[in-house]
Amino acid sequence: MRIVAAVVSALLILEFSLAALTWTPALSVAVDRFSSLTRISPAPGLMFLIGMLDLIGVIGVVAGFWKPLPAVLAGCWFALLCGWILYRQTIHGDRGSSLVPYTLFSSAAVILVVTRLAERA
Repeated sequence: MRIVAAVVSALLILEFSLAALTWTPALSVAVDRFSSLTRISPAPGLMFLIGMLDLIGVIGVVAGFWKPLPAVLAGCWFALLCGWILYRQTIHGDRGSSLVPYTLFSSAAVILVVTRLAERA
């Protein structure tokens, strides 16, 4: 279980630390990507908020190597965010390969929550 948790933790750390770096200052590439995924033109404040929550989530995932609770909370945030993005994609007709990245990230987040909860038990 610890190996699975470590692998999905690494995946989430890589993806969401990069997302936090681009979303926090609301770089144009992040705004364009967010808009293409969700069909929403985000306000800079929303991008900053998501970037900060991603950064806190990454810190939680890292802290989860010592204490499971921060990783569980971070995994819940990432699953919620990725699930919402997937929802927005599917209601706007996206199909196939465009759904793969956030399906992977949401699955990794759920696996992280389950494995870290199993460590607590």
